Amino acid sequence: MDHKNALDNTGKWNEKTGENLSDEIRNQTQIRNRLKKISQLTKDPRDKNLYNRAHSHLRKLHQQANEKRQAEKIASLNPDDGSVWKQARWCTGDKFHMPPLITNTKIVFTNQEKAEAIADSLEKQFQLNELSHPPTEALVQRRINKFLKQRPTDTIEPCKASEIVQIIGKLKKGKSPGIDGFTNLMLKRLPLKSIFRLVEIIKAILKFHHFPNAWKTAIVVPIIKPGKNAQDPVSYRPISLLSSLSKVAEAVILTRLQEATESHMIPYQFGFRKQLSTVQQLLRITESIREGFESGWETGAVFLDIAKAFDRVWTDGLIYKLINMPW
Repeated sequence: MDHKNALDNTGKWNEKTGENLSDEIRNQTQIRNRLKKISQLTKDPRDKNLYNRAHSHLRKLHQQANEKRQAEKIASLNPDDGSVWKQARWCTGDKFHMPPLITNTKIVFTNQEKAEAIADSLEKQFQLNELSHPPTEALVQRRINKFLKQRPTDTIEPCKASEIVQIIGKLKKGKSPGIDGFTNLMLKRLPLKSIFRLVEIIKAILKFHHFPNAWKTAIVVPIIKPGKNAQDPVSYRPISLLSSLSKVAEAVILTRLQEATESHMIPYQFGFRKQLSTVQQLLRITESIREGFESGWETGAVFLDIAKAFDRVWTDGLIYKLINMPW
C-alpha cells in the first residue's frame, strides 16, 4: 500500500514540477526525436537536414513559450507582496566582487588567501565560551561517553516512501546544490526505483544511528553582511550548502525529534515550533501589559540578545541535557 501511495504521489509530483509544455511542443519533440533516430540509422544527409529543421523549429517554439511565460510573470507582479522588488533586484542586481581582505598581519589578494582568512575568522567566532569549571566539564563528558557506549533500546519509526515523496515535493527548485552537485530539481525528477533506494538508505541511518560524513560536508559561501566593511573578514556570514539528499534525511529525523520533544517543551517556547512564532509571543506580552494597566501595576521586561548564541553553543552540554530529560 505504501508503494502504491508513493507511486500515486510521484505521478502528481511530476505533474506539478513539469514545465507545462504545450501540445504543439510535445508533438514537435516527438517528431524531432523520431527524425533523429532515422538520421542516425540511415546516415543520409537529407534525413539529417530534416532533423536539423525539426530541431530548429522546436527551439523556436521553446523560445516563444519562454517569452510568453516571462510576460505572464511580469504581468502578475504585485507591489503589495514584494514580488516587484524581488524581480527588480534580480534584474538589476550586480554580482558582488570581494575586495582584498585586511587581516591582523597582512593584506590578502588571491582567492585561496581570502578563503583562509575567512576560515580563520570563522574559527575564532565558533570557539566555545570559556566555562572555567573542569568538574562540570568532566561530569558531562563522562555521562555522554557512557550514553554513547550503551546499546540503543528504543526503536525509531522507519520512514516510508510516501513520506520521502512528500518531503521532496516541498523542496525549492532554485536552491544551490551541495558538494555532490545534486540539485533539488534532479531530486524531484528521480525515478521511482531511485526513491525506494533512497528510502532504504534513510532507513539504515535511523536503524544504525549513523549519519554519513559525506552528507555532513558542506560548501561554505561567505556572504557580506549589510552595511559592513567588505575588507574585514569578520563582515562575512557563512552560508553552508549541504547535499540535497542530506536535507531529505534531516527532514525525516527532524519530524521524529519534534514528535519526541514536543511534550517536554516549556509552554512559552515559541521558536522553531509548528504553528507558533514571534507573533504569538508578542501577543502574550501585550496581554500581560494590558492586564497590568487594568490592575494598576507596573510591568517590567528584560530582553536578552546573546551574541553568537548559536555559533558558540556548548554542544556537549546540550546533549547532556537531552540525555537527562524524562523521556
